[in-house]
Amino acid sequence: MRPITSSITSLLSALAISCMTPSPEFCQQQPAPSSFPKLAWSFKTAPIFGPLIATPNGVCFNSNGKLICLDSRSGKFQWKAPLEPNKQFIVEHDGMVFYLEGHNCIVGRWIQQGAIKERVHYEKGIGNLLAADGAMLYCSERNGSLLAFSRKSHKLAWKYEGINAYAVFVPPPEEANLYVVSSAIDALTHEWNSELQCLEKETGKLIWKTQLSSTPPQEIAWSKTGPLLIINGRLVLIDKTSGQERWSVGNNITGVVSCNDRVYTQECCFRVHAFSINGPAKQWSFSRETDIHLSASNRMIIIGNLLLVDETESIIAMTSSQGQLVWQVDAAVGEMAAFNDGQVLRIVCYDEILCQIMLWKYGL
Repeated sequence: MRPITSSITSLLSALAISCMTPSPEFCQQQPAPSSFPKLAWSFKTAPIFGPLIATPNGVCFNSNGKLICLDSRSGKFQWKAPLEPNKQFIVEHDGMVFYLEGHNCIVGRWIQQGAIKERVHYEKGIGNLLAADGAMLYCSERNGSLLAFSRKSHKLAWKYEGINAYAVFVPPPEEANLYVVSSAIDALTHEWNSELQCLEKETGKLIWKTQLSSTPPQEIAWSKTGPLLIINGRLVLIDKTSGQERWSVGNNITGVVSCNDRVYTQECCFRVHAFSINGPAKQWSFSRETDIHLSASNRMIIIGNLLLVDETESIIAMTSSQGQLVWQVDAAVGEMAAFNDGQVLRIVCYDEILCQIMLWKYGL
């Protein structure tokens, strides 16, 4: 493994970034940068579990069973809260972070101050917290049923039974439906049995469901045509209206993201491809020789004309339009996130080797 440093490899001149109408969740507005990334701060921590939440209000993560929040500008400790053992998944929406407290309570805290804003109680018991949007909190019941709690009344809005809710994917607010992965191991065959189900966000009414091949998806991303799923290394696009497969591609795909009319994928041995959303014809490809063994899931983020790619031992930035390399940051990436803070793009990652959170500034 190569030495881990905070050095930046400058590979092209500064990139002027502009973004067309950003429909997917990772396609964000970003002003033109005037410099390459600089390490702003690092924070030593115990190993983290689950997602890294990064916003202008703070950086949150699960460290050794505790929810930790850092100031996003200085990296200084802000606040912490205990997490329920074996139920340590955290979700974020609109400046708040949600987690389970005990076996029957969901807590929502403001990221910036740590103050508790929302509490939802459910006496029958909650299995796992799965997702949040502006109207609902989604979680599984202990028997696998999907529960949706109103964030306005903090009461149960609807319940979808007869499934084993494994994951929930909530598209952008303008979409009326959400997508549920129901997955369980067959008691006789000991094989996975997985389905993708489309439900109305407001009522929980089933719109359609489709059988997936064996194991649950390793990754789910959103495109304007429908959900993109990585299943056993293959990327599948599901039509959001019919639930039918529109196309599939690849065999060793580890990451995916979509913006406007394009889909971007990452494959083992570091190959990045751009496809048209209308079909898997390649628009450009980028590859280079490497002996790095990529993980089963690698993060990709689109911001304007910049594509950020987790290469396991570094963060690679390239132009989303043509796949040209822009810069590289060395870090043993366990989790990665990015957000806009005024005129600055801030890139955050958890370094698995150094066990620290690191933040780079890009644009000043």
